[in-house]
Amino acid sequence: MTLRKSIILLASFSCIVLCYVLGAWVGNSRGSQWDGNILEARQEMMKMIPSDTVMLAVGTRLPRSSFETLDGAFVHLDSSTANRSLLIIFDPACETCEYEIKQLTEMASNLDRKTVVLAISSANPIDLIRYKREMGIEIPILYDRGGILIRSAPYQVFPLNILVDSNLTVERIFPGALLSTEISELFKDK
Repeated sequence: MTLRKSIILLASFSCIVLCYVLGAWVGNSRGSQWDGNILEARQEMMKMIPSDTVMLAVGTRLPRSSFETLDGAFVHLDSSTANRSLLIIFDPACETCEYEIKQLTEMASNLDRKTVVLAISSANPIDLIRYKREMGIEIPILYDRGGILIRSAPYQVFPLNILVDSNLTVERIFPGALLSTEISELFKDK
């Protein structure tokens, strides 16, 4: 393994640990304290990620447009009737991901379907089925075989939220948990 790859892996691991620690630290906190911690974590992540590793950026198209559902079928995001899609890249072991998915599941049920919310993971599909059932998650969970989407992202951190338009062009990338103000903004009518 080259020194460059080792540095990238170390930076990625550091980002994941930082988000986990901050997520555990804030626990059930809400509002400005939660948002302040998320902003601080994002700033630290941006310092650690080498700028030349970014493949997915605002204005680029998703590297993959179809994902497996947990029952083995395929979903093609480019055939969605939604104006936008919020993709939550997550790991079932991530406590912050669990909180965010539950929060977004509640908000997604009140949508008029202009924005569709999808959870995507490269974890073992059997684990994802168990996770969905145990957590009572109602939004679709899709399987990213080989982790192509997360590996193309500028931040190797969970959760990673990517907002795309109907042409699958990235509008925004949110590393780490979403701020409460960002969540409110996402679900306003466009």
